[in-house]
Amino acid sequence: MAFALNDGTEHIGTWSSSSRGKVPTRRLLKDVIRVGDYTHPATGKKIFVDRDRIDKWVANFQKMAAGGDEVPVVVDHSFRAQDQIGTVVDAFRDGDKMMMVHELLGDDAISLADRVKNVSVFVEENHAVGSGDKYDEAVLHSSLCQMPVVAGQGDWEDALAVFSLVSNKGLEMDFKKLQEFTGINELTADNVESKLIEYVGTLKTTADETKTALSGATDKIATLEGKITDLAAKSNAGELDRNVAEALGQSAENEFQSLVLSGRLTPDCAKKLVARLCGDRGKRNGFALSIGKDQDQSFALGIIDDLKSNDPVILGEQTKSQTKFSAAPNPGEAKPEDTQKRVAEMEKMAFRS
Repeated sequence: MAFALNDGTEHIGTWSSSSRGKVPTRRLLKDVIRVGDYTHPATGKKIFVDRDRIDKWVANFQKMAAGGDEVPVVVDHSFRAQDQIGTVVDAFRDGDKMMMVHELLGDDAISLADRVKNVSVFVEENHAVGSGDKYDEAVLHSSLCQMPVVAGQGDWEDALAVFSLVSNKGLEMDFKKLQEFTGINELTADNVESKLIEYVGTLKTTADETKTALSGATDKIATLEGKITDLAAKSNAGELDRNVAEALGQSAENEFQSLVLSGRLTPDCAKKLVARLCGDRGKRNGFALSIGKDQDQSFALGIIDDLKSNDPVILGEQTKSQTKFSAAPNPGEAKPEDTQKRVAEMEKMAFRS
């Protein structure tokens, strides 16, 4: 699963779609904490979160996940199994924010997320897991809660809708960006291949038509340039009053510049046509700028009108179950009072966001 980050890079997740049998599931993307100074209102514990610290939490999450130690999604920072409503399946940093993909399990959990947008991560210092691995700091759970330490959080986002899996061959695309680029609004995982083939075919047809049109325009310009050369050789620049010739020449130059700005003529071609049809200041082409016998406009303006009808198409590039933790070596042998004591110790050592 590819996540497009704000800095232009991508985070490639290891998950694709949700599958928990008959249990309704939903995977939601959420910002859980961001860079800043925080003080827990109940314990007074202070913590400074920067990008390096978020990167450490993300790395530890990925290492724990690889070892099978899952991070649960709970309610109100509970450590009771009955209060688990899902599992965190991915974590990464996007700019100044730590992002997590929460897989919520069951209709009640999904409905709760619709009503509660805030979450809080429980971070423990010197965390150890059953495999013997130890972490200086690790996120033990993400909890839906009211009045978190980190205020101003964003809304939940449907991870599969924002970053959709295109095929089971490992090809992933951002459908939203693809829709904006192609103008195809009805893209889905089922029709994306046929729609893109159709889109590319349309581009090829348009490109071929444009190539033909441009080729014809180039041939026409070459013919016109030949005629201009022949006529210029026969012209008599002295037939026009110098002031009139200058005014006509300047007007024709402006027309050619307009053709360049509208994309109907290249700057290089315009430069050549101006030199041949208009001439330089003080040496204007009187023959091309004047209206000859049996004509309703000058030769220069006639060519300009012909070029205005040239309208080439320009193509552009738009271009895991709840985390298990027990004070006893064998969780099955832990006593209730031992678990309560351990939770109390964790409360003193941990920071809740």
